Amino acid sequence: AETINEYLSWLNRVEFKDWVPPALVYFKRFRQKPALLAQFFESLERLTYFIMVTKAGINERIETYAALTREIEPLTFEGALGDLKTLALTDKQKREFVAVLDGNIYRDLPKARMSLVLRLESLVRAPGLHLKEAVSLEHVLPQTPTDNSNWLEWFPDEEERDAWTHRLANLVPLDRKKNSSASNYDFAKKKDAYFKAKGKASPFVLTQEVRSENEWTPTVLAERQKRLVGVLKHHWGLTTAAGTN
Repeated sequence: AETINEYLSWLNRVEFKDWVPPALVYFKRFRQKPALLAQFFESLERLTYFIMVTKAGINERIETYAALTREIEPLTFEGALGDLKTLALTDKQKREFVAVLDGNIYRDLPKARMSLVLRLESLVRAPGLHLKEAVSLEHVLPQTPTDNSNWLEWFPDEEERDAWTHRLANLVPLDRKKNSSASNYDFAKKKDAYFKAKGKASPFVLTQEVRSENEWTPTVLAERQKRLVGVLKHHWGLTTAAGTN
C-alpha cells in the first residue's frame, strides 16, 4: 500500500487527471494483487510524466488513456502488464523523454518543473526520509549575474551561460520564498546565506549538494547534469535497446 500510495501521490501532482479512469479500472479488477498494482502504477507514472513533459495535446492524452483502458478490460485474472502495450514507451519516445529532461526544463516546462525536481529529490534521498514541500525553485547560477561577479569568471561565454541556466543541474528546491536580493550573490556567499533553512542546513538533498561544492563551473554542472538525468532515466527505465539516450 505504501508503494502504491507513493506512485499515486506523484500522479496527483500532474495538472491533468486523464490517467484516473484506467487507474480505477485496473485497481478495481486487481485490488487483491498488491504487487501487480505496484508495477502497474509504476508504469502509469512513467507514461503520465512522459505525456506531461512532452506536452501532449488534450486529444492525444484522452486517446492514450482510453486506449489503455480498452487494453485493461479484457485482461485475465493474471493481469499481465505485458498485454498493456500503451504503457510501454518505444525507444523513440524514451529518447524524446530524456531529451526533454536534459533540456531547459525551467523555461520550457513551467507547469512541470517543480514536480520533476521534487520527484528527483525523492529519488536521491535516503529511504524513509520525509520529503518536505518546496515553496520555490532557485537557479544556483543566477539568471542575471552581476558584472564583476565570479559567475562571469566561471561563465564568460554568454551562450554557454544561458545554455546551463535553466537546466536540471542548476535548479534546487527551497522551502521558502525566493529572496530576489540574494539571488545574484557570489557563489560562496549565496550557498551559505541562501541555501539554508532558518540558519540550518536545507531539508533538500539536492540543495545540500550545492553547499558541498567549492565552485560552480560548467564542468561541475556537466557532471551533475549527467548524474541527475541518469537518476530519472534509471527510475523510469529510459535506456533504449541500443543503450543510447
